[in-house]
Amino acid sequence: MVEPRRLLVIFFLSTLLIAYSNANVEEIQKGTEEGDEEGKVGGQKAHGVTYDARSLIINGKRELLFSGAIHYPRSTPDMWPDLIKKAKQGGINTIETYVFWNGHEPVEGQYNFEGEFDLVKFIKLIHEHKLHAVVRVGPFIQAEWNHGGLPYWLMLSIGLQCNKLPAAACLFED
Repeated sequence: MVEPRRLLVIFFLSTLLIAYSNANVEEIQKGTEEGDEEGKVGGQKAHGVTYDARSLIINGKRELLFSGAIHYPRSTPDMWPDLIKKAKQGGINTIETYVFWNGHEPVEGQYNFEGEFDLVKFIKLIHEHKLHAVVRVGPFIQAEWNHGGLPYWLMLSIGLQCNKLPAAACLFED
């Protein structure tokens, strides 16, 4: 059974991420209305993500996102720079990826963020190429990935069966 404490931590971190991304909404909107220099609010660089009726505003600058998906565990870390570079050359300014829970926690309580599961390295590479990242945290992912990215141990511990999951979760069983 999944511990309520673990679910609470996940909920708290998700809420914190949302709160952080909206931290400067009022300042950015105020700066946009006052006609401040683009990318600055009150003379200082604005940080955060918000939107208005026209577009997303990222760090005080209006942005139109063109995204493409790169699923980091489907390639080796030495392939990532070239994949990201080619995506950028193709006109992409945003890389999106799922977080593959069953790869990061294959055994309950044992975490893996190395090799093809080094999510931090992958995000840093995206940043080095001056691109945005959209990190799609599950728990269920639609990426033709075993059990929809849910760890097998989780399914056993809460008694999930394929007939109770979205169809895609059962298509690619081990």
